[in-house]
Amino acid sequence: MEYICKIASLEDIIKKQDELINKHPNDNKWVEWKKEWIERFNNKTIIVYYGILDGKIITEATAVISGEDKYIQNKEGLIDEKTAYLTAFRTNKEYEGLGYFSKLYKYME
Repeated sequence: MEYICKIASLEDIIKKQDELINKHPNDNKWVEWKKEWIERFNNKTIIVYYGILDGKIITEATAVISGEDKYIQNKEGLIDEKTAYLTAFRTNKEYEGLGYFSKLYKYME
């Protein structure tokens, strides 16, 4: 099995968000959240990191790198030119406790 860590491209984010939309077909919030992720990426207020195992995104995290990001609450004093706000830590349930997220976190550092 090959596990890689990477900074997500816009195409990666769209693919991941489309998977989530398909997983929740009766919940329109996911469509709105996809728009938010694309907006944030395009505005360069976030960096999204993915851990990919054999082509499947299994871990993820986001670094909010701009105080201009309007989707993070209570960010005052947490984000500046030298400090990012780390959020959205996720690991697919079947891969929890196997060290994959630790590798992604080290990559993010």
